[in-house]
Amino acid sequence: MASASSPQGDESSPCTQPEVDWKGTKPTVKDSVRTILTSKYDPAFCTNIAYNRINPGKLLVKVFKNQNVHEDVKLKLATVSKAECAVVFKKQYDLKRKSCEDSNSDALKAIENECLEEEDPSVFKENARQSILDARSVDVLSEGEAAVLNFYLACFFFICRIPFNCVENPFFKRFISAVRPAYTKFLPSRRVLSSTCLDDVYEETLDTTEALLNRVPGKETLGLDGHTNVRGRGTVNFIRMKQTISTYVKTIFCKSREHTTAFHAELVQAELEDRADKFMAVVADNTGNMKAMFSILQKIFTALFFIGCRVHVLDLLIEDIAKIEVIADTVTDFHFISSFMRRHGLLTEAVMQKAAQVFGNKTRSFRVFPLTRFAYCYLMVNICLYNWPVLIDVPKMPEYRLVKAKAMSRKKKDGTSCGADFLKFESLLKGDIKTRGEGVHDLLRPISSALHFLEGGSIPPSYILPVYCMLYWHLVNPPSQSKDILDVDSLDCLKRIGRERWLGTSEKVGLRHNLHCATFMLDPYVRAAVKTVLGDEQFKRLERSFNENNVLAVFKNYCGGKSDSKYARIVAEYNRFIAQDGGYKQKLKNVNMLVKLQLGDVLKEVEDEDKDNKLLVLVHVLRSLRSIGTGVIFWQGLDVDSAEQELLAVASVDMLQAVMHAIGVERSNKNCGLVHSKLRANLGESRTVKAVYVYSNLSLTLPKDMSKQKKKGAVAQLLEEVMEEDELSTLLSSFDFADGEEAVLPAGEAETESDSEEEDDAEDAEGAGEDGPIDELFVMPHGFTAVDKPAALPREVDNLYVMMVWAMKDRRNRVWNAWEVGKVEKYMHNRTLHNYNILWDDGLRGSKLHLSAYYTMLNDETYIPQAGEWLFLRKSLA
Repeated sequence: MASASSPQGDESSPCTQPEVDWKGTKPTVKDSVRTILTSKYDPAFCTNIAYNRINPGKLLVKVFKNQNVHEDVKLKLATVSKAECAVVFKKQYDLKRKSCEDSNSDALKAIENECLEEEDPSVFKENARQSILDARSVDVLSEGEAAVLNFYLACFFFICRIPFNCVENPFFKRFISAVRPAYTKFLPSRRVLSSTCLDDVYEETLDTTEALLNRVPGKETLGLDGHTNVRGRGTVNFIRMKQTISTYVKTIFCKSREHTTAFHAELVQAELEDRADKFMAVVADNTGNMKAMFSILQKIFTALFFIGCRVHVLDLLIEDIAKIEVIADTVTDFHFISSFMRRHGLLTEAVMQKAAQVFGNKTRSFRVFPLTRFAYCYLMVNICLYNWPVLIDVPKMPEYRLVKAKAMSRKKKDGTSCGADFLKFESLLKGDIKTRGEGVHDLLRPISSALHFLEGGSIPPSYILPVYCMLYWHLVNPPSQSKDILDVDSLDCLKRIGRERWLGTSEKVGLRHNLHCATFMLDPYVRAAVKTVLGDEQFKRLERSFNENNVLAVFKNYCGGKSDSKYARIVAEYNRFIAQDGGYKQKLKNVNMLVKLQLGDVLKEVEDEDKDNKLLVLVHVLRSLRSIGTGVIFWQGLDVDSAEQELLAVASVDMLQAVMHAIGVERSNKNCGLVHSKLRANLGESRTVKAVYVYSNLSLTLPKDMSKQKKKGAVAQLLEEVMEEDELSTLLSSFDFADGEEAVLPAGEAETESDSEEEDDAEDAEGAGEDGPIDELFVMPHGFTAVDKPAALPREVDNLYVMMVWAMKDRRNRVWNAWEVGKVEKYMHNRTLHNYNILWDDGLRGSKLHLSAYYTMLNDETYIPQAGEWLFLRKSLA
């Protein structure tokens, strides 16, 4: 409102001051001064109030009654005023808003139904939606609320890796306008989102990440690995880890620097120099330059442990085993079978239907893994063995005979028949491949399960020694079916591989580290569980695999390589712990009783087929052990009664929290590729680091049940027993093996029929004379019956097939007609381009069928079919 005080009236004003006859008396201030109030929302609104007679309550009444004053203005007054008129307006406003919201859905439906009769329904629907939005109450948004919304919007964009320019997309703006109209003017631009908003989220994520690491006891482990980004630039990624948590630190862009030992040592030294006391270990892969880097850094940081990745070593062990001749040949044969089954769409569909009849809803489709993924060799074998009841009958299927007959009439570039793969497939099914597959599967499955288990982010180093010892014993004494397919040299080779990958040689990296031995001795829960599973005799054999000097070397390393008083006090307290002197005896007794009590139920959950394999039993027990207790919990809950005991407790927690694999760095490499993708190829270095930091670490604040929602595929179900915090099974469940993945076939393997039209349609010299190819006459496929010409195209497609004449062309542009059978998958109603989805031999395609081209010359053997003619078939029930 505007106000003015005047001793005189204005005749042109609607609020003119009345004339007063003063009769010669002098007017006073009270008599001559009046207050005129006007409203900027209503020019007609005006009050002429006498001196000292302004009543705010009456003014509010007039404001709320004025129809020209906007509702948002009245709402602001009602929220700060307690006057009766304000309270009444607020109640009426709330009732009106609720009534409007309740009627929105019904109003929209009524308007849309009315629009169906109009000439252009889309325009009326848009107007109907907008009218509902316009009917809402006025939305008010403060700058503080807008800042909060911008922060969460930025988090959403960074975590979901959405391109920044989407924030300026008209449809996104329309969505924001519909959800919160007042927020539209505060919506950040793409540049603000990638700069100011990114900085705000990054700074907060830094604090959050530091707080998360500090909540976990013990020292940290630094991990590093090289990576090549989307632009082909060399980088080195760093992470900080503790048990159960792995956080991205930063990416170093190498630019013109070569990835040498000295360069990596320089980077790690710069990262550790000011805070080396916060770290327990440095972990990297087992390449030569990393091992040389460890030798350099060990002389500088004498209190740190420099460790190679345990998962990398186990993967190398499986690779060595998979290269044994009989195992390699068996895996290659199963790879061929899986590839063959996925190559023909019509055949794949028939096999899936047969599998559904045999297994119900527990079907497992064939998958093809690269032969270099040695940890998944047993999975590929397992899937084929599981589907063996269906696989053995594939050559008898009508679809197989149809596809085979078509392939036998073609040749490849090298002159060999395309049907050679079918002959090889049949010969494999008739041979001893099933026996060989069972032997390979029984040998590799426990080892792969151990690898998947040990790469978990919450697996302490105390688990490694007992698991590998059982793995080694598994190689020394393999299952009976594995022994049947291996000769004496292969059995000796297994023993040698197990020994070399534990101890290491001049050419091969070994897994064994003194820290494995020390942490095993310091974790009473693991010792009690292993002793329960293995028994006293094998447990003693395990303890004989190292001696006390290995443990003392760890304590000396922990103390900076010095045999000082700290080292002596820790060793003395460790000897009391091993001898169970003082308060240790009762506490260790309690741990043993608790483990034995809880493991009874755990062992009952072991599958019957796994109970004979100690390695699988041990993996199952250790996976459940964390819910019973951990070494960290033991040492943290210890009632410390001396300084020496406190020293040992702190050292034990630090050692047990060490992370001895580089899987976390591999995840960071993947995250870098996801964030700095082709959509953001020009993202600058600093912004890339910040965006990757937010993407990698901000999700750690989510509850576990939200951050671990993964969709499991059929193959991932095979790893159900090793799914807890398992990186390889997580990549497998989220990996989609598309048809293009058939490129994993090595050189010399059979080519797919979809490789190229030139190879598929290579001329057959024997079948084609000088006058060119001959048109194919109609021959009823085995196992099918013809369907009489229908009066109309059927909508029911169950057990319905189409046989059609296609015009074929060879390299010399010679044309002939050939028949092909496809399975009808779906009837498409009211479609202009096609009316059926049909699964042909080269994949699913939409097709347009016309009854006018229906083939009816079944009994005329002299009739030459024309391209485009077709007929329906049904598979015989017999």
